[in-house]
Amino acid sequence: MRRQEDIYEMTGGTSKVAPLQRTCLKVIHLHFKQPMNGKQDYYFGSKAAIYEVFSTEHLGISLGSLYTKRIDKEPYFNKLCTIRESKLITKKKKVGDGVVD
Repeated sequence: MRRQEDIYEMTGGTSKVAPLQRTCLKVIHLHFKQPMNGKQDYYFGSKAAIYEVFSTEHLGISLGSLYTKRIDKEPYFNKLCTIRESKLITKKKKVGDGVVD
């Protein structure tokens, strides 16, 4: 696959190649110390989404308290679970003209 800059140079600077953009999505990783429903690891798109599946009693922390934790900087952990935030890096996509790579 040719780089965007190469295509631009090959066309004498006249190409209207859509710029490439990498998407980083937030992922909340919930790890139970003891399996819950047969699994220890769950992945969510937000802190609030966790509480649609699990209760405060399952997690050992309320949603309000979890919102005060900077889990993107340092994981939260207690005797029941560990909760951390990471980034999911996706493939570069072309933006503009509705073209997706």
